[in-house]
Amino acid sequence: MLSALLVLLSAQASDALPSWQSVWVNLSETENRCGTFDYHPDGGMRVFYCHMLSQLSYVQLLELSPYTIFLSGPHTISGLKLDDPRSFGHYNPEFVGWLGENLVPAAADPAFRERTQGLYNRYVAPLARIHYQTYAKLHTPQNAACTTREKERYAQNIQTGAGAERGSYYERWFFYMNPAFCEHADDSEWFYDNGFDGGVSGNVVKTTVGFWLRRSMDGTDDEFYAALISLLETYDSTWLSKQSRR
Repeated sequence: MLSALLVLLSAQASDALPSWQSVWVNLSETENRCGTFDYHPDGGMRVFYCHMLSQLSYVQLLELSPYTIFLSGPHTISGLKLDDPRSFGHYNPEFVGWLGENLVPAAADPAFRERTQGLYNRYVAPLARIHYQTYAKLHTPQNAACTTREKERYAQNIQTGAGAERGSYYERWFFYMNPAFCEHADDSEWFYDNGFDGGVSGNVVKTTVGFWLRRSMDGTDDEFYAALISLLETYDSTWLSKQSRR
């Protein structure tokens, strides 16, 4: 979600591209451009990205960006390769910082925030909040060993491609927000009778955990976290104030 939203909100006005204000205003008008099952606006990052493609393409972003988007990984100048079992895109921190500076135009424009608050609530808040919740749990001191274990296992799976056809890179994280995940992570059956996904959509959680682990691997987790906090402080400050902060 964050990378897709950042891409859109950083678009500068031109004859071919929407302004970042118009992207916010038109969040209710997006269409799924991937032809996949559509959970939007309650789905994960991939569904969000597929909708955002109707506003701004990856190739258009390449033309806009003053920085290289990825330092390494499987992506090319013509498109993203999202199904590579042994590689993922390593973001350029300068690119993420540039995007973050343009993420939330409403932060300096209360009138625009008021105009777009309802759109945030409907189309952005569900995914933004789960990104925050999973990040917070990953960085909770008592979960440090658990986070290290998940990161190391994920890195090994990427290196070997093990289980990619079954989606086992991320299916284990469906239950991540269950309070007992770290103790029972290798026994998925246990969760069905003991709190299931902890009341936080497991189908979305499994994608956001993967996102944050990849960002810790490529070294851009701090930049993305800062952008997320800017978004939440602008549109969701009451909710954020009730959460455990890093």
